[in-house]
Amino acid sequence: MDLQKTFERFPDIFNPHLIEYINNELASPARFWHGLFHHNMMLKTNELLFDNDETLALATVFHDLVYNPLSFDNEAESARIATMCLWTMPYNDDVISLIHCSRTHQYKNDLEKKFCYLDLEIFSRPINLYKIYAFGIRNEYNFLSNEEYRRGRKEVLLNLKNQINDLFGTTINIDWEISELQNGMFDV
Repeated sequence: MDLQKTFERFPDIFNPHLIEYINNELASPARFWHGLFHHNMMLKTNELLFDNDETLALATVFHDLVYNPLSFDNEAESARIATMCLWTMPYNDDVISLIHCSRTHQYKNDLEKKFCYLDLEIFSRPINLYKIYAFGIRNEYNFLSNEEYRRGRKEVLLNLKNQINDLFGTTINIDWEISELQNGMFDV
């Protein structure tokens, strides 16, 4: 499953204008990680592990639709767009809840845990793929000084460590990234 197949699966939601908007947003050259590859990876994992769950698929499409590293309300803005597009759908509330959950990755139920699994799955992948993610995140935050990035990124990783361990049973990639942050690997 990928974005195009998801659009085709929900023709009542995804009209040509919305498809063009979503594709343009996710293909933005400023999105080194939070773009098409990440979304398609989530949709493929949803297909393989969660029987292509409709709610998870729709939340995946919308969850990073608004992505500005300088903003703290990306998820709320993404949820607002999803609400406008899904207001007549029976799973609208669940999709919106999942989008909001992606801000902190603190899950309260099984559906939210599955969505966090999809969104954070990169933390369980082999190091060569994880490096693409880690450098992508650094590029998305290239406006920060090296010191600001090291400090902020380390805080984010430490805040995610319990969830990552609960979801995947390992924090090896977090531990690697924290170590490499301190060694200056992500300095620009």
